[in-house]
Amino acid sequence: YAFNCFVNGNSLTGKITEGDTFYVKATGYDKNDEITRECTIYLVNGPDNIVDKWVKWDLSSLGEVSRVDFNVQGTSDNGFGFSQPAYFAYDDVAVRFPLSK
Repeated sequence: YAFNCFVNGNSLTGKITEGDTFYVKATGYDKNDEITRECTIYLVNGPDNIVDKWVKWDLSSLGEVSRVDFNVQGTSDNGFGFSQPAYFAYDDVAVRFPLSK
């Protein structure tokens, strides 16, 4: 659905044009609920750069975390706010646990 909106638009949003972006920001939090770091992956960067297959996104730069929040953002705005479907999928998550001392 999101990819179709990126390419063709619909009644709520226009298709992706030059300068449009769609990205996911991951924010890591430690056991005290403090932010460790953030990292971003761009799934759209203009009409010629739309991710259409699975890509690896390494979140290890977030450091040791107890949770990760994901936030979808982008430039498409229909006058009422961000107008692209705020969907993304992730799969095959690998989690590393610290060795006990």
